[in-house]
Amino acid sequence: EGLRVPSAFTLGQGILYTSFGFETVSDGEPLALGGYYTDEAGKKVGIDNSAASSSFSAFISYGALDYLELGMFLPVHYDGDVGETDLEGTALGDFQFYVKGSIPTPIPVQLGGSLELYAPSGSESSGFRPRHVWYIHGDKESYAYTASTWSMAVNFYATLYNFSLVHWNNYIGFLKSMSNKDITMLWGTGLYFFPNKILSPSLELSGETRLSSKEISLAPLYDPLRFTPGFRLHLPRQTDLSVGVDIGLGFVKKFKERRGLPVTRETEDQSIEYRVAGQPKFGVTVSINHTFEFSWKDFDH
Repeated sequence: EGLRVPSAFTLGQGILYTSFGFETVSDGEPLALGGYYTDEAGKKVGIDNSAASSSFSAFISYGALDYLELGMFLPVHYDGDVGETDLEGTALGDFQFYVKGSIPTPIPVQLGGSLELYAPSGSESSGFRPRHVWYIHGDKESYAYTASTWSMAVNFYATLYNFSLVHWNNYIGFLKSMSNKDITMLWGTGLYFFPNKILSPSLELSGETRLSSKEISLAPLYDPLRFTPGFRLHLPRQTDLSVGVDIGLGFVKKFKERRGLPVTRETEDQSIEYRVAGQPKFGVTVSINHTFEFSWKDFDH
């Protein structure tokens, strides 16, 4: 039920869950800290504050068994006109496949774990804003829509619940990309109120933190970190609408340009450099979700 923080629960056997989403971070701020990038000649080229940066996504998961779930996620990204580069455009992101298991306990706590595999299906020639911190390779070329190689993650989940009042989801994971020496910690915690009611508000805190960075003491502050209030509206016929507002740390804390994440990109005719905030100040995410039941169990016996 999480917007950004997954639950430890899995789908029941025979349940097929689909979701189509849209998110944007076009918040009136330039996509690079300082509002410019530097070309090969050392010239600073300004970036339009209104340059859009958005993503569309398709997600599907299936309950193969009561406590075993399989899923796939495919994003499509868009970045608007950025300076004098040819990086604007719409293109695929990295395809994600996962296997997730859950473990019920005698107390109101659900435990779970997952193995995720990311295929380098994203475009290397489009995009300006890196969608994940593991796409950034320091002084080597980075990409906006892809890690450019295979990545793998292991995640652990714990959900504390009172079915009628609140769910408290927590997760931590560790991701390694073959093209990046850093290990990235994926983490989040979220509260979901009245999960079985028509309207279910939520509060989440989540992020991506580099663990082997030379600046590990500063990584928690300057790597992706977002606070996400939102809600899920349960509609008829097993359909619901999810809406969340991502608030980055830059909303309350001014980022020093030198502390931004360094990005080097190769365009058609030159190499450019710039720094980005781990998380934009403000963003919006919306998804429409629908559930299908294909179980062969006799639920009412």
